[in-house]
Amino acid sequence: MKKIVMMGGLGLLLVALSAGGTYFFVASKAPKITTTKVVHDSQFQLGPTFTMPDRVVNLADPGANRYLKITIVLAFSPQLDSQGDVNKKVNDRMTLLQDILTTVLSSQTTAQLSTTAGKDALKKAIIAQFSQVLDDLHLIDVYFPQFVMQ
Repeated sequence: MKKIVMMGGLGLLLVALSAGGTYFFVASKAPKITTTKVVHDSQFQLGPTFTMPDRVVNLADPGANRYLKITIVLAFSPQLDSQGDVNKKVNDRMTLLQDILTTVLSSQTTAQLSTTAGKDALKKAIIAQFSQVLDDLHLIDVYFPQFVMQ
């Protein structure tokens, strides 16, 4: 009987050592997870936004049929009163905005839009043109959640 208890105790000890060794080996090879404190810029505030309908336009590449499919989100000043005012005012001027957008987009080439600087210049052009029509809404930025050229 003593022999059985000793063998059982020895077996239990081996299982515990094996489990501990496996844990130590696996834990030392596991990727370390670190936490970082995210500092939010207190100046960044997103006001009302408006997502324009998707657009597909021909680009100005000479001798080639190149297209751009784009979704544009207009971002307005956070000081605006409500999203409802933005939706109504932008929808009231949608025909003019669509015309401006067609003119601005179709004047671009694939080479211009292939770079980050080209996309930034396009944003600035859209903001400049749209701000004249949406002057009472204080357009502050334009985002391209979808931007596909073919």
